[in-house]
Amino acid sequence: MSPLTIGDVGSHSTREPFLLVAEKNAILQINITSGSTITLPVGFVGSPIALDYDPLTDYVYWSEQYDYQINRCWGLALDNAGGNIYWSTWSKNTISVAKNDGSSVLTLLTSPAIGRPDGLVLDPSNGLMYWMDDNDGRVDRAAMDGSDQTNIITGLDHVEAIKIDYND
Repeated sequence: MSPLTIGDVGSHSTREPFLLVAEKNAILQINITSGSTITLPVGFVGSPIALDYDPLTDYVYWSEQYDYQINRCWGLALDNAGGNIYWSTWSKNTISVAKNDGSSVLTLLTSPAIGRPDGLVLDPSNGLMYWMDDNDGRVDRAAMDGSDQTNIITGLDHVEAIKIDYND
């Protein structure tokens, strides 16, 4: 996982709304008001497949599809309040957590119970995490400590993405 401070040269310096978009070899910052686009100066990012932003620290995090380091993950989610980063690793059938600085790595869940986890979202206010398993066509849930894993829905066809909608 490679952090980038949004305040770095050539990046977002105001508090206007923006999107972060990962494309092959680049992470783009798009101002949603003006549509202006900046390529973040992060160097080589490979083929990023997960992306998140921590507004408390102004860091951008991403995972790269073909990197064989710990950041090789299919799902990535930040627990800003807890200072943790969670990720699912499809090829190892695991869901793990670490501190945002990469320390205290802990595998929370492994297969066969969780299948092949792909995608990951957190609901920190309720202490829950959700992920999908495309191989088995289901969405699962567990507590953010890995306990109480359960299937939420099964029988889906070709699950592609997962995101949580917070009601304010």
